[in-house]
Amino acid sequence: MSGEAVKEKKRYLPLGGSGNKIQTYLKSRWALACLAVLGIILLMWPVSSSRQGTTKPEQSALSSGKGTSVKADMERELAGILSQIEGAGQVEVSLTLVSEGVNSYAVNTKEQKTSSEETDKDGGVRKTTDTNTSQDLVVMGSQSPLLVEKKAPQVKGVLVVADGAANPAVKEQITRAVETLLDLPATRVLVLPRE
Repeated sequence: MSGEAVKEKKRYLPLGGSGNKIQTYLKSRWALACLAVLGIILLMWPVSSSRQGTTKPEQSALSSGKGTSVKADMERELAGILSQIEGAGQVEVSLTLVSEGVNSYAVNTKEQKTSSEETDKDGGVRKTTDTNTSQDLVVMGSQSPLLVEKKAPQVKGVLVVADGAANPAVKEQITRAVETLLDLPATRVLVLPRE
């Protein structure tokens, strides 16, 4: 009986005749046509972002490849400078940043306008204008983007803890140095003595 069941299954399998080849041919042409339409749609799809202008701002959270943050680098540099003040001793600095800086890169902006005017049989006129804008980042020879402007990080406040801050003259010098270096008012600088 197992032989008869196998024969019955063979009877219901599609035949490999010419009808099957025509269906395969039509399906492959249909798939090819769908792919062609999809390709045309992708070519017509706008690539640009909605931003206008000549620069593209990007925020940089890390300094040049060292893996440390801009804030940590600034704190380390400021502590190094302040520790050189006579009587300051060991200095630790903590910064509060509004932003870690902004890099603006040059972009090429391409704008394409298409206008058409149609007149119907009743004399009505319809004007259509399409505008496509695209922006591409300007790249220099080594595939690095062209930097137009680099804004420094914005400091909101500074806390300095120093060994010599118990002396009012040293505390005043540290405060004035921070004010000068970071262009901050004295109200945003706090200098405390170390325990």
